[in-house]
Amino acid sequence: MKGMSKSDMAQRRAMLEHNEPMLSKAMKESGLSDPVGIVADARDKMGRKLFKLALLASGKSEQDAEKKIAEMIEQMGRQEQYPTGLLVVSWERAEKLLPLTSPTASANLRKLKPMCQAGTGIYLIVGVGRGGNTYGIVPIDDMPQLSPPQHVADGQHRVTGVYFPKR
Repeated sequence: MKGMSKSDMAQRRAMLEHNEPMLSKAMKESGLSDPVGIVADARDKMGRKLFKLALLASGKSEQDAEKKIAEMIEQMGRQEQYPTGLLVVSWERAEKLLPLTSPTASANLRKLKPMCQAGTGIYLIVGVGRGGNTYGIVPIDDMPQLSPPQHVADGQHRVTGVYFPKR
């Protein structure tokens, strides 16, 4: 099954591990009461598509989104780094986006949702790349609790190019 090789899973785990501090920070700053952090590898077909959707949602045109991704892939390739997009979305939005990246995403989200209910201090992070998704949960004790829970519109401030070195 595509994406299930040990090397693919190891790469996605490394991508999550390396980006977790930045992802947790972005999740805290998102203004969402139920944030899901996503790291998308722009070299992967589905990771690129997800990153592009985020760029489009942030206000970029189709042409500008493609240009940004292509430039990032080239620049990071010269620096021997993986080009990734760091995204924060609501749980509801994740339930719509992640099934586009993997046939098992909906089932995995249903299994993980009880652990990530509001007030638990546990939040979902997802690595999208190399033919699949890898899921993780992170504790964030000092997540701002908004009262009442709020959802904010996607914006440029939550779509950031983040890079990690090859291992």
